[in-house]
Amino acid sequence: MPLVILIIYGNTFNASWHFDDYHNIVDNPRLHLKLLNTDTLLQTFCASYDHGYYNSQKIYRPLTNLTFALNWLVGQDHVAGYHIVNLMIHIMTAIFLFLTISSLFKTPHLKDTYNGGNVYFIALLAAVLWGIHPIQTQAVTYIVQRAASMAALFYIMGLFFYLTGRLETHKVKSFLYFGACLLFFSLALASKQNTATFPIALLLLELTFFQDLSNKKTIKRLGIIIPVIGIVVIGFGIAVFMKGNWVTFLQGYTTRPFSLMERLLTEPRIVVMYLSQLFLPSASRLSFLHDIGLSTSLVNPLSTLPAVLFIFLLILLAFLYIRKYPLFSFAAIFFFLNHIIESSIIPLELVYEHRNYLPSLFLFLPVALLIQKGIDRYPDRPLVKYLIIIVMTWGITYMGIETCKRNHVFKNEKLFWEDAIHKAPALARPYHNLALYHYSREGNNQMAFHLYNVALTLKYPERNDLKANTFNNMGNIFSNQNMFDEAIAMYREAIAIYPEYNTAKVNLMINDMYVNKFDEASLIADELLKKRPGNKTYLDLKGLILLRQNQIDEAISFFKQALLKDSGFKKSFANLGTALSLKGEYRQADFFLNRALLLAPDDMAIHLRRIENSILANHEKNRNRYIKELLETFTLQQIMNSIAVEETNDIIYPLKKDMLLLSIKNAVSMYFYDVSGKGRPDAIKTD
Repeated sequence: MPLVILIIYGNTFNASWHFDDYHNIVDNPRLHLKLLNTDTLLQTFCASYDHGYYNSQKIYRPLTNLTFALNWLVGQDHVAGYHIVNLMIHIMTAIFLFLTISSLFKTPHLKDTYNGGNVYFIALLAAVLWGIHPIQTQAVTYIVQRAASMAALFYIMGLFFYLTGRLETHKVKSFLYFGACLLFFSLALASKQNTATFPIALLLLELTFFQDLSNKKTIKRLGIIIPVIGIVVIGFGIAVFMKGNWVTFLQGYTTRPFSLMERLLTEPRIVVMYLSQLFLPSASRLSFLHDIGLSTSLVNPLSTLPAVLFIFLLILLAFLYIRKYPLFSFAAIFFFLNHIIESSIIPLELVYEHRNYLPSLFLFLPVALLIQKGIDRYPDRPLVKYLIIIVMTWGITYMGIETCKRNHVFKNEKLFWEDAIHKAPALARPYHNLALYHYSREGNNQMAFHLYNVALTLKYPERNDLKANTFNNMGNIFSNQNMFDEAIAMYREAIAIYPEYNTAKVNLMINDMYVNKFDEASLIADELLKKRPGNKTYLDLKGLILLRQNQIDEAISFFKQALLKDSGFKKSFANLGTALSLKGEYRQADFFLNRALLLAPDDMAIHLRRIENSILANHEKNRNRYIKELLETFTLQQIMNSIAVEETNDIIYPLKKDMLLLSIKNAVSMYFYDVSGKGRPDAIKTD
C-alpha cells in the first residue's frame, strides 16, 4: 500500500506553492527558523495570519506550524521537503486506517463474522481506496492543508489505540493504550480544531461495536453518558470556534455573502456533491473552487429539499440498522459526524474538498465489504469471481490515474488557476489569482491588468475583502510603473469598498509620499497608529513622512520606537541611519547603516546610503572600503540602474547621484589599475 500511494503521488514533489501557502508559510516570519532553541520553537505556536496581520499572541495549530517551521529550517522555501512530509503523513494515515479497520473485526459484535484472510483483504482494500482517491489530493498536495492530514493521522491513531485498549485484557496495558489515545487526541487538536468530534467518535465506536443496545441497563447508562459528552463537545466548540461568545461568532457572517440560514440550507447540497465526488471519482469534477449557488429556502433551488431529505434518510437508516449492519452504519455516521464542524454553522467558506479527508476515512469500508461478499458469494463460479477482481483492479487503476491527473494541476500556479477558471468561470477569485501570478511571477502587467478587469465583472466570495484586494493589486501595478496618481485612485477605490483594508491604506500612504502629499500621508499614518500604536511598519512610515517634512528629530524618535518593537527590522535601521546622516551625526549613522546591511547584505540601497554617509563625513577610508564591497557584490550595470531607480523611486531623501557616481567612477579606475599599472579585471563583477 505505501508503495502504491508513493507511485501515484510521485509527480507532486515539485508542485509549487499555492494560495494560502504564501501567507501561512512562505511569508510568515514566525515560521522561518534559523536556530533551534526554546524561544524560536515556541514562537511557531503563535503564527496565525488574520486579516493581514501575524498575531503573535494567539496560539494557532501549534503542531502543524511547528512542522512547517522545521521544514523551513531544513530547506527554506524549497517545496520538495514539504511534499515529502505531507506524503509521509498520508501514507501513515492509510496504514493506521488499515490497522484500525482490522481491529474493528476483533470487537464483540464482529469477531465471529469474518476469517483472518477476509479481514486482511477488506481492511487493505478500504485503506487503499481511501489513500489513492483523487479527492484527497487537496489535503496532501496542497502544502498548507497538512493541517487537515496531520489532524486525521492523529485522529485515526487515537481511534486505533482506543480499540486496542478496549480489546486488551491486561489492565496495565489497557491503561497505557487509553493514555496513548488521549495523547493522540491532544495532538490532533493541536493540528486542527475540527478534531473536536473525537469523543463523539469514541462513543460511536462503543455503541456500534461493543455495547448491547438491547440491554436496558446499557441504554440507561448511555442516557447519562451521551448528554455529558454532548455538553462537553458543544462547550469546547463554543470556547474554540466561537471564542465563548455567540455574538462574536455571528459577526463572522458580516464578511460573507451568505447568512447563517443560507449556509445551513446550502451545505446539504454541498455534502451530497462531496458524496458524488467520492463515489464517482474523476479529476474533471474536482476543483479548488466551486461555483455553488446559495439556497435561500427549502425549494430554492429545487435540489435543496431533496438533499436535506437524502442526508436525513441516510442518518436515520444508519441508526436504525446499526445492529444489523454495524460497518455500514458506522461509516455513514462517522462521515456526517466529521462534517458537522466545517459544514454546518461556522461561517467558513462554503466548500473545500480537503474537508473530506477525515470524514471519508471509513467510507470505503462498505465498498470493500461488498466486494468481498461478491467474491465469496460465487465460490463455484470462477468467471464471476474473476470479473469482480478485474473490475476492482480497473477501479483502483482508474482512481490512481485520476489522482495523478489531479496532482498535475498543482504543478504550478498557472495550471492551478486556469483549471479553476475552467471549472468555475463565473467566479472572480481564480481570475484574480491568475492575474497575481502573471504580475508577481511573470512580470506581465498587461495580462494581469486584463484579468483583474475581468474579475471585477464576476462574483466575489467575500462581500468586501477580495474585490478591494483586486483594486489594491491594480494600484500596485500602476505604482510599479511610476503612475502614482492612477495608483492612488485604485487604492482609494479599494478603501471605499472595504474601509478596514489597512494594506491599501499603507500603499496609499506610500504613493502619497511619492507625489509629495505628505500631509495626506501623515493623516493616514496617524489613523493606523491610533488603531495599532505598536505596529513597527506604521511607526517606520510615520518616521519617513516626518523625515521628508524635515522634522528629523521627530522622525528619529519613530524609527527608534519601531526598533524597540523589532530589533531585527532592517528598514528602520536603514532609515534611522539616513536620518542621523542628514542631521550630521555621521558616526552614529554609519553604525545603524552597517546594522541594516548585516540584516540585508544584498540591499543595494543600503550599500549606497552607507557610501553617501562616508562621503559626507569625509571618511576616505570607509568610503573606499564601502565602494570596494559594493563593486565586489554587484555588477556596474546593476549599480548604475539602482542609482537611477533610487533617484526617482526612493521615498527616503533622494541619494546624491552625482556625488556617488563620481566616487564610484574613481574607485573603478583605482581597482582596475594599481600603482604599478597592473590590470586587475577580477576586482569587479562585469557579467
